[in-house]
Amino acid sequence: MKMRTYIYLFIILLFLISSLLAINLPFFLSLSGPDSLIRQINRVTITVRWNGHDQSGLYHYYDDQMLIPKDIKLWETSLPLPENGTVHYFYVFHTRDQNEIESPLLGAKIGADAIFDTVDVQNLHPETATGDFSRPPYLSFQNDPATTITISWATETAGNSVVEFGLDSTYGNIVEDSQLKKHHSIELTNLTPNTLYHYRVRTDGIYTSPDHTFRTAPGDPSTPFTLALYGDSRTNDEARRRVKNTINSIHPWLAISTGDLVKDGKKRNLWKIWFSTMHDMLDHIPFLSSIGNHEDDSDIYYELFHYPTHPNGGDRAEAYYSFNYGSVHFIVLNSEDVGGTGNAQRDWLEADLQQADSNPAIRWKIVVFHRPAYSSGSHGGNSQIVQHWAPLFEQYHVDLVFAGHDHDYERTNVINNVIYIVTGGGGAPLRSVGSSSWTAYSLSVYHVCKLQITENTLYFEAIDTTGNIFDSFNINITPSQLKYVAFQPQGYRLLQNYPNPFNGTTMFTYQIGRPCPVVTLTIYDLLGKVVWQKQFFNQPAGTYIVNWDGRDMNGRALSSGIYMYELRANNFRQFKKLMLIQ
Repeated sequence: MKMRTYIYLFIILLFLISSLLAINLPFFLSLSGPDSLIRQINRVTITVRWNGHDQSGLYHYYDDQMLIPKDIKLWETSLPLPENGTVHYFYVFHTRDQNEIESPLLGAKIGADAIFDTVDVQNLHPETATGDFSRPPYLSFQNDPATTITISWATETAGNSVVEFGLDSTYGNIVEDSQLKKHHSIELTNLTPNTLYHYRVRTDGIYTSPDHTFRTAPGDPSTPFTLALYGDSRTNDEARRRVKNTINSIHPWLAISTGDLVKDGKKRNLWKIWFSTMHDMLDHIPFLSSIGNHEDDSDIYYELFHYPTHPNGGDRAEAYYSFNYGSVHFIVLNSEDVGGTGNAQRDWLEADLQQADSNPAIRWKIVVFHRPAYSSGSHGGNSQIVQHWAPLFEQYHVDLVFAGHDHDYERTNVINNVIYIVTGGGGAPLRSVGSSSWTAYSLSVYHVCKLQITENTLYFEAIDTTGNIFDSFNINITPSQLKYVAFQPQGYRLLQNYPNPFNGTTMFTYQIGRPCPVVTLTIYDLLGKVVWQKQFFNQPAGTYIVNWDGRDMNGRALSSGIYMYELRANNFRQFKKLMLIQ
């Protein structure tokens, strides 16, 4: 009893001394998680610690700065103190027997006094209501995107639906639905292909939007256009915002998601946060998606979005569909329902592919769904898709297949004339990705896939949220109508190192357009002194990746600061900056 009293007195004395000396001692905060999750916070570092009681499973820690999973049951890490006002996100994920248990997305926010304040990440936005919520206008289409557009919005009070549109902000055309409703959706028809329109929406006496624009799809298959494709935007709203900004920066005509827009499709407050973040993309870029497992076949998903439908009908007719956009035939599938001959979706897929394959105006075929056929990520590939869908992709000359589900980027080699891409870096906590026999490139990174499509060439770039192009290729159609994939770059380029700034290891990527007898990669300090250099001999044209651990040529750790790095190849020379944080 006396010993316990002494311990209490000692603790009280420590806090009194710290108050007098203005020293902030660490404190502990218990947080909900798969088992017991504890966070220790002080002025200098934030430490995440948990105890895994389930000895048969693996625990993973994901951090939106470090992006490194830790497959151990007791772990802690110290992170540099961010600037005031910065929200630091982290996430714990537990796997056992192919089942998943996730903690909530957790966060810490730096206050004005430089002390970490805990934050409820889901409530970072004021939009937290669980009932109906207002939404600014957002675009999609249900029919021919060259001549139609669907404009939707929502008001908290029921009213009429009005869309004004025209070739400039004077509009001149009106479509109105007098029925009183909260969820508004108007389809504009008889539009001119490849035309920029202005529009605004109105619910009289309740809401009037500002002026927005949209562009109709090309009517001529030879007209080039740009497409953004990405997936898995759930959970981490700040990462989702960065991905959205990247999409806006490439100015696509159309954006398509591979699904898992939110963590739980049956929770309206998560949809409200999603729309709050995405509205300034959705108001001028038509958006479509496949349905993911986290949408959970929710009625809310089908209520919010207006997409093309499949002829099997029913209240889930938008679960899978297809459409033509310029010279491309797109097929969007529901990977929660995979089956062989006799499965309604599989039989519809074969008939749809047959029709597209016989259409001479269709130059490209792209398929989108959520669960990947091939993946080296934490979920892995789906053997049912490989068995039942992949043979159809091969038979009917599909060019690209996009999926998500694994929170990373992975591109396969050409598999029976088809390239499969996992694009799951849209905002969900990143997970590690390995390499398999089919893998051409893989990376755990938030990113967007950009496709520039012309009549005879499809240009592909994978772009991270700093604007760095970390993977690219072309598919070309020859005059004899044969297709071939070109992975080698057309010129020379030194890309920005990733990550940057970095602590630990960073990656340099460079491209050379023709064989080089000597390629030299050099790092200089700001005084121009060479601190690290590596040479490569007789490299053929291609894309190369070099890792650097922040040490000089003698293995000594360099001090924090800004350094310059240089690529020399044949007569090409390019410099870039990097920042090392030790």
